[in-house]
Amino acid sequence: THASGGADALTPGDIGAEATVNKNVASGYAGLDASSKLTGSQQVYGTAANTACQGNDSRLSDARIPTAHKDTHKSGGGDALTSGDVVEAIGKRLQESAGPTTLLMGAVADGEYLKRSGTSLIGGTPSGGSAFDPESNSELYEDFFSTNAQAGGGGTSIVYSHGWRVAGATQVAGQTNGILLCDGDATNQGSIFQSRLSTFNPTWVVSKNPIFKVRWAQKGTGAGTRRIGLGDASLTGDPANGIYFRHTAAGNIIAVCRTSSVESTLDTLVAAADATYHTGRLVVTGGGTNVEVFIDGVSKGNITTNIPTASLGLTAGAGGTATDTGLNIDYFYCKQTR
Repeated sequence: THASGGADALTPGDIGAEATVNKNVASGYAGLDASSKLTGSQQVYGTAANTACQGNDSRLSDARIPTAHKDTHKSGGGDALTSGDVVEAIGKRLQESAGPTTLLMGAVADGEYLKRSGTSLIGGTPSGGSAFDPESNSELYEDFFSTNAQAGGGGTSIVYSHGWRVAGATQVAGQTNGILLCDGDATNQGSIFQSRLSTFNPTWVVSKNPIFKVRWAQKGTGAGTRRIGLGDASLTGDPANGIYFRHTAAGNIIAVCRTSSVESTLDTLVAAADATYHTGRLVVTGGGTNVEVFIDGVSKGNITTNIPTASLGLTAGAGGTATDTGLNIDYFYCKQTR
């Protein structure tokens, strides 16, 4: 009889319950069915005390500057970075514009630093705080700075930081910007090699992993094949043995490895142009089993065949006797292990 509809039914107030008429109304109670939700009449929203924040409140998406907390990311901190986090961050910093978007992790031994080599991160050995360590490396750098004219003529020696044997290669009188003009003189093809003697002087050993760098530009638009790099003879033509760059006027720069007059080449897809400078780098690794080719800081690929074993010297050839056929050479650099 006390049930709802009975003759002596209990009311919600008899048992301390809310009447259903108060469901989902102001000062009532929230319904528990899936379709109901708190309304503004049941829950007051706002920014003051005893008010709630709604989902579309701008405070929930405020671009606030976080409190300084870098110490928590240090070793021993509450949110310390892992070694993997650090390597990934370094890898992203080592990527170059127009370079690879993914760098593979190579072998790195204790005490080495990370450096980029093409599409990989590899280990490098510090040199005790010095860019040049004569106990572990042999290095040569020539920037051709001089305030005096040094004419090559038919075949003479010129001296800058080092001695060079030239034919047709000249430098303008009083020039101080360090550019050697290697071109023909109407009689001789412009050429240069590292030696004060008339004989070629090969001093770079491929098995000692030499690194060759040069900055040069095509000089003039005359026909002729320009060559610059390492060879076992002056690069007035293709040598029997060499690792060098080769290009015609406005032609693509080609990296060449030759041994016993048999060659392998790599087209860098970078075109030479009159008075346009490029930086080239040829990096020998694996004791002379691989040559990685770079143009303007970007790896263009590797050559793994016909890498010479003969000792080589720094040299360049203009490609012809005409005065509009040649090279402007900014600097030579070469380094190898002892």
